[in-house]
Amino acid sequence: NVNTHKGAIFSLGIVCAAAGRLLGRQERLTPAAISATSAAMTSGVLAECRNVPPNVPLTNGLRLYGKGIHGARGEAASGFSSVLRYGLPSLERELAAGASIDRAGALTLIRLMAKVFDTNIISRSSLRDQYALQDRLQGILAADEAPSRARLRELDAWLVAGNISPGGCADLLGLSWMLYFLRRDTALEERDQEA
Repeated sequence: NVNTHKGAIFSLGIVCAAAGRLLGRQERLTPAAISATSAAMTSGVLAECRNVPPNVPLTNGLRLYGKGIHGARGEAASGFSSVLRYGLPSLERELAAGASIDRAGALTLIRLMAKVFDTNIISRSSLRDQYALQDRLQGILAADEAPSRARLRELDAWLVAGNISPGGCADLLGLSWMLYFLRRDTALEERDQEA
């Protein structure tokens, strides 16, 4: 009864299907096109949350939907707007500045955590912990947009001690990486074809 990776499978599956649809139409695989296609494909996913039959057991996501928190379904319906707004730009900025893959990923993860309501955190901890985490991260990022490794280790220890697991944001980080590599590899392929 554990839904390990359910959000990641859901999200990555949608992005892969969107990419396949674009390729089938011989359209470019840009983050914007994948986002728009993902949103179009999942436009009714939130309506499903509003019309759950009474005998269907509620998942954590459905319970939180009733409180106005839309989780993975909301991200999909928005075309993964958090990835386009926070995740992908953060990765691109850090990598262009010479950060390692690990460093770029760590910084991107905390930036996502500072902005996104993570249903995994809320389900396993509480909404109060979600707010406390975002307040803490926004303070850290206000003081230093690229916190040191020591500061990140302190944050990690605090998360572990509080049993706070940002699985939803980790899924968004995975999507950010996927779109980063799709854009990079598509650009390389187009350059090779031109040469």
